[in-house]
This record gives sequence, C-alpha cells and structure tokens, in this order.
Amino acid sequence: GMKQGEELARGIVRSRCLDVFVDGVCVTKLGTGDYFGEVALVGYSDNKRTADVVATSPLELFELSRADVFAVTQQFPILQGRLQVMAQARLRRANSTPSDSPSNLSPESPDDTAQHGASQGP
Repeated sequence: GMKQGEELARGIVRSRCLDVFVDGVCVTKLGTGDYFGEVALVGYSDNKRTADVVATSPLELFELSRADVFAVTQQFPILQGRLQVMAQARLRRANSTPSDSPSNLSPESPDDTAQHGASQGP
C-alpha cells in the first residue's frame, strides 16, 4: 500500500479495487479506470500523499511519474488545466463533505468535474 505523507505515486487503476484512507478512516473505494495522485501533480500537497491507498485484491495499476505527466502536458496543455480542475474539485469535496462519507474523495469524470468546477465558487 501507499501511505499518507510518503512521496507520491500517481496512478490509474487498470483492474480491481483500492481503498482510500485518510487518518485511518476509509473515505472511498477506487475501481477500474479511477485515478489518484492528481492533487500533488498540480502542486497542492507538496508532492506528499494526502491519503493511504490500499489494494483490497490483486490489481493492475498504471503508475505515472511526474516526468511522464509533465511530458504529456507539454504536448497537450489542456490536460494540465483539466488536472487542476479535477484536483480542485476533489479538494473542495474533501473539505466540504463529512469525513465519514464514502464519496468525498472519489474521482468524477472529467466532464462532471469541469461542470462542478465551473459552477461552484472557491
């Protein structure tokens, strides 16, 4: 598993399930196609993990380094903006939703995130 406060890994879940814990409390589950690590990618967490991520079964994971993401965002600048919108939305949900809610850190689709990001204030 990946532990809160450690150097960040970023990834996209290819198959199976991960549980996400903040301060020992399970806040969400991630499944196929979900992602994590975007909060640190855009500089909101000093490149440290903000949660523990624990595999609940054997899994396949696409891990992305900061250099990988930087190279892609240089070629496709709109992606950097989308990552920022997704990270801001996740932080906003985490700060506004009670910690016992299982969905406060779950990812949204980019279209849902962009709509929420455009309609909600800071």
